[in-house]
Amino acid sequence: MRRGEVLAIAAAALIILSSFAAVSIRSLPVMRIEDISSSFPLTPSISRVLTPCIGVAYPGISRRAIEAELSELPYISSTELSFRKGYLDLEAGGKEGVILFDDGEPFFFDGNSLSSVSLHDAGALYGVYPMVSAGDGVDMDGFLEEALLRLVSSPSDTRLITWVECVNNIEDGLMELRIDLPELNASIVLNDPSALDRLDMGIGIIVRENENTPGRTVFGPPAEYELHSDRLIRIKG
Repeated sequence: MRRGEVLAIAAAALIILSSFAAVSIRSLPVMRIEDISSSFPLTPSISRVLTPCIGVAYPGISRRAIEAELSELPYISSTELSFRKGYLDLEAGGKEGVILFDDGEPFFFDGNSLSSVSLHDAGALYGVYPMVSAGDGVDMDGFLEEALLRLVSSPSDTRLITWVECVNNIEDGLMELRIDLPELNASIVLNDPSALDRLDMGIGIIVRENENTPGRTVFGPPAEYELHSDRLIRIKG
């Protein structure tokens, strides 16, 4: 038998053995996935992708395909799957953005585009992103659009912001933004989107006021502030 034929047969045998080994490893009950853990909230859409992996050996899942599918979610910027002590571990990065409710329908806004998300996903993201509700008569192309852009780019600690209401003020007809800060037992009202540039400063002032008056966030009445482009005014509480 010629040397070239021997090498060809050996190469073919190696390919067959490698394929057999890969199939065997995938079918062995090793690195069995018992549950899911995640650095990012397990929204229903994320759970839908990962739950079928439970009970499967980690080498048997299509990791890259799963990561690619998760990265298509509008609020996810990056994903990486690994195996740890029986858990399929998801390390995911979330995009900067807000959840906008328009006529009750939720969207994710990242500063450039609106992407529809399920109502269940939006609920799971409460506390992760500010929830912005557009009331009757609010035009997306005006006050609300500018406010959304500033909220997305704001350096403020958005963890403290849970709900933002954008409404048409009945008294003077101007758009008004109401920002709820439940952990601080406070809310901030503004009707000038440029005042959002001072949101971080305003929240910092409220945090310091609470630190100087221990117990106010638990026992005191809710405080309400007006935020302007040059000052923060406490009007209630």
